[in-house]
Amino acid sequence: MKKALLFTGLLFAFYSGFAQGQWPFVSGNSGAIYYNGGNVGINLMNPGCPLDVYGMIHNNFMVVDALAAGNIGAWVRGGASGVNGNVVVQASGGNAFWITADPYNLKIGAYGGTEPSVGMINCTFGNTVGINTTNTQGYTFAVAGTALFTQVTVKATSSNNPTFTPWADYVFKKEYRLPSLESIEKYIRENNHLPGIPTSAEVEKNGIDLASTETKLLEKIEQLTLYTIDLQKQVDSLKAENQKFANLQQQVDQLKKSLSEK
Repeated sequence: MKKALLFTGLLFAFYSGFAQGQWPFVSGNSGAIYYNGGNVGINLMNPGCPLDVYGMIHNNFMVVDALAAGNIGAWVRGGASGVNGNVVVQASGGNAFWITADPYNLKIGAYGGTEPSVGMINCTFGNTVGINTTNTQGYTFAVAGTALFTQVTVKATSSNNPTFTPWADYVFKKEYRLPSLESIEKYIRENNHLPGIPTSAEVEKNGIDLASTETKLLEKIEQLTLYTIDLQKQVDSLKAENQKFANLQQQVDQLKKSLSEK
């Protein structure tokens, strides 16, 4: 009779736990596992998803797999106000590499035991990327520091693009009016820089637009080429004139010689 009463009491307590929505399957000094409304919580009495863990998880390998067609992913987020979402990747005894999400940036960096305030790579909420900076100043890609490239190509995508800079071959078109050297000399004296080239103050303030600057420099080279061609024509003309004078001088000398011999 006592055994029957004990079994009935345990059975009543078991079903009472489920009726109240939570039941501690395992408990002890290290924590507890709770079942609540179809969800399992580890160290969490009120789990909000099928498996809700409050604390760290140690595992050698983790796979996130989809059981059906569709998207698959993992979500790491700060569950409270002012808490960032972090993923830390670290080899045994090595540097810790952080992937940190704050309200405005996704930051990737190696900062030991603390999350980076500014990552080595920073993806902003404005769809821009910064290297060693989160202040991209409106540019799609910004680098705070030096950069090394083996090759750089600046591509003009379309002539309908408002930032498109036409290549300077227009200088060689027949309708192009080549400015006189006198007008350029006057402009330089008044402004201390070449026409169409940014001033040093403008470069310090706005930087250098590679496509525009390269086009302007090419324009000056092509103008210099035309000036050189014109100068060569003048030199050739002077040489021809000098040859005429030399021929005349030779004729005069021969005439003088003939007269002196008579």
